[in-house]
Amino acid sequence: MKILRDDNLIRISFDEKTSILETNWKQGSFEKIEIEKLKGIIIEISNFLAEYKPQYYLANQWNRGIVYTVDIQSWIADKLVEGAIKGNIKKCAIIQSEDFIVNLSNEQTLSEAKTTILNKFFVSREKAIEWLIS
Repeated sequence: MKILRDDNLIRISFDEKTSILETNWKQGSFEKIEIEKLKGIIIEISNFLAEYKPQYYLANQWNRGIVYTVDIQSWIADKLVEGAIKGNIKKCAIIQSEDFIVNLSNEQTLSEAKTTILNKFFVSREKAIEWLIS
């Protein structure tokens, strides 16, 4: 497994064996994040999707404590879809948060994505990986 980024906000890794690019937001990482910093991370994820060309993308939102505002939801969706298309992603699994409002934000952001990439929401990492590689 190759660690692409690991800091106090997010851990991004790529597993060549399973062809999964995984993002894991860190606990409390969103408490004081500025919108420009968030945008920079989303662009970085999009670039990794395009560069590493994983078959699968696992977005672990469990610790994401911020609700994406409506005005940024479509921007995030557009950027991630751009990277996913360039990387030829086949499936995307999203691990939901414990927070209902964050989950609603995830669902709205995904609904903004204009893509045919298969995607599904999960509550566990194990089930998400099982679905991705099946």
